[in-house]
Amino acid sequence: MKNSSLFIFGIFVAFTFAACDEITGPYTEEVNVTEGGRKILLEDFTGHECGNCPYGGLEAIKLDSIYKGRVIVVATHCSFFADTNKNGKFSYNFKTPVGDELDQYFSIETAGLPKGMVNRQAKDGDYGIFSNRLLNYTEWGSSIAMELNKTAAVNLSLTKNYDTLNRNLNLDVEIEYLAKGNINQQLVVYLVEDSIINWQKWYGHIPEDVSNFAHRHVLRKSLNGTWGDRLSGSVKSAGQIISKSFITSISPKYNQKHCYVVAFVQNNLTKEVLQVEEIKLME
Repeated sequence: MKNSSLFIFGIFVAFTFAACDEITGPYTEEVNVTEGGRKILLEDFTGHECGNCPYGGLEAIKLDSIYKGRVIVVATHCSFFADTNKNGKFSYNFKTPVGDELDQYFSIETAGLPKGMVNRQAKDGDYGIFSNRLLNYTEWGSSIAMELNKTAAVNLSLTKNYDTLNRNLNLDVEIEYLAKGNINQQLVVYLVEDSIINWQKWYGHIPEDVSNFAHRHVLRKSLNGTWGDRLSGSVKSAGQIISKSFITSISPKYNQKHCYVVAFVQNNLTKEVLQVEEIKLME
């Protein structure tokens, strides 16, 4: 089991790097959600010194493969498990202000890692307890299956123009309402980097400290804060379209060939995610 788990990570890393050898830009591409098609945001809360977290990462990869594009993963490094040891193996920092705020808001560190959220849904419908959304990785699959049975309330369309030389991104997001929407809905946009090779503690693996671990779906930053932008202060009607535009630069510290943008609409009172979409910077 230990060797096969590492092999799975190796396959994904090899594919990611091999797929990006010959690339030129700039890139313009549009991604549309199929009308009525619901996609799922799976947030994997993890840390490089959390020895059980790789099993959550493997589960996220498995679910991504099973549902073939309908599950969008973001791995948020948070809690003391993601703290840095400046003189040791774990000196790199995957923490973000967004991750720190989510950690505090949802009481993630208190609940322990690995944990995850599926569309930020509460387990028993009680949204007054923020930690109620945190699931063990063994629960992710059943929660995703239930969410996929729901009808999408909105469609998302992402259009990007990315200049590979200057590393500047122009992103347009179009939100089409398929049903009536309330005044509390907000758009959140993340930058994510995939397949970062670095140290990870992994209980049950030999050696336990893995030097060439592939960190998947790593949250790098938000383009519009932790909770995003309000989608107008009025009730939205079915058929209404709202557009938002973003301009940002991609840090030279990030491998642009492995970066993508994740955009999602959520209810800012309950934090429930209504729809999510992603688009790669480079193909």
